[in-house]
Amino acid sequence: MRIQKYVLVLFVSIFFMGCQTTNLKTGQAMQNLNTYEYHLDQSCPESLNLKVGEDLVFIASENPSTGYRWQLEQPLSLFKIEDRFEAVKTAKPMVGLGGQRSFRFKAEKTGTALIKLVYQRPWERDQIPARSWQCVVHITST
Repeated sequence: MRIQKYVLVLFVSIFFMGCQTTNLKTGQAMQNLNTYEYHLDQSCPESLNLKVGEDLVFIASENPSTGYRWQLEQPLSLFKIEDRFEAVKTAKPMVGLGGQRSFRFKAEKTGTALIKLVYQRPWERDQIPARSWQCVVHITST
């Protein structure tokens, strides 16, 4: 009985060792990948260096009931982009409450890109945005 337990533990350990994440291009285990998080009141460095697979996250307050919304000024091809809004949680539902918008930029290709986010109404693209945030990103291979 005792030997069966040791064999089971050994088998499970070997199984999980084989389940590590690997980079399909190089076959190497992906390690030391970072996520860089910035809020509206934080400036991005003059240029931010990311490796393929790393993330940059931008978070800012937003109130969609005013018509204003955080949006990308131009499309980006070097990133996979996730755009998410999370409303303020209250005990009772209320009209007009704001929340937080977050953008996750996952570096997928090498190169340099300017991420520029603007806070404006979609139908007022010819107007100066109420707020903006930008970051120059240099992406290198892992």
